[in-house]
Amino acid sequence: MAALDYHDDPRMIASSERKMAIVADLEHPIPPTSRLAAGLLQLRPTPPAPAAVFKPVGIKLPKPMSPRSKESVMQCIRVSYVSHVRRIVGGLGREIFSDGITTVLPGRAWVVPLLLSSDECSDVVRMGEEFGIEPPSGVGGVTGLRTSKRTANYCNPELAERVAKRLPEALLGAVEETKPYTCVRGIHPNWRIARYDAGDFFSAHYDQADSLTVQAGEGKERYDSSHTLLILLSQRGELRGGNTRLWPSGSYDDTAIDVELPQGYALVFEHRLLHAGLAIQSGTKHIAQVGILRGAPHRVSGPPSIFRFGPGLTYY
Repeated sequence: MAALDYHDDPRMIASSERKMAIVADLEHPIPPTSRLAAGLLQLRPTPPAPAAVFKPVGIKLPKPMSPRSKESVMQCIRVSYVSHVRRIVGGLGREIFSDGITTVLPGRAWVVPLLLSSDECSDVVRMGEEFGIEPPSGVGGVTGLRTSKRTANYCNPELAERVAKRLPEALLGAVEETKPYTCVRGIHPNWRIARYDAGDFFSAHYDQADSLTVQAGEGKERYDSSHTLLILLSQRGELRGGNTRLWPSGSYDDTAIDVELPQGYALVFEHRLLHAGLAIQSGTKHIAQVGILRGAPHRVSGPPSIFRFGPGLTYY
């Protein structure tokens, strides 16, 4: 099989399903002069590792589960999705700043204002639609648990570079104080441009890390994403519903927080934070989602983040 020339053709950038075979292939690093490497930020000082902080973990359900247990869990999940939450960030200007980052969950989630202008948002929507926004294929256990449509293997290094340069220092510092306690190196060039039509949703899940390997002198540097950056591209106007719901405890309880972004604003959160895209009541929502790349830690503390659905959600 001929080698894939993803250096010259950025469309060959790997999606989550193909990244380990192509993009993160240590035998074929991306040269520093390529378009894919151009958007990486200059090296920042390595932040000191703080003392260990306890974080709640998600519940684990017994396997296999009886039909009655499955129905009980699913009923709990359905109730949690339609229930009102105690806190909403965003919406009609509630708890959100236009001149600095807004902390949604200390050390875990933030809102960044005005990363893209209205015209830039429209351009990204157009590029995504022209590239091709597709419904879920069923691969990886998506059918029935995600009805939103999105791009596959859409690479835009120029957009990654533009957004990376606009990330405020306050956000970079906040992210670098989290695992793996290394500096932010930029934005992954592989974007997921998604469209949610009326009734579309994305069930509770954890995001998967993306990787990128770049030639550095005579060696190689590998960057892994630790946080998701999600930009709302649509105008609020006729849009109803579609908030991003966060469960900081890792289970469907009353700690849930809904985030309602204005156009051009971004929600940044760690991959290991349980979250869902709530159903659209009316209108259409477009988002752009990408990973924030970090330098490799001196000591690996655990396995990389992988995509998985929330507790009790299983694909059959």
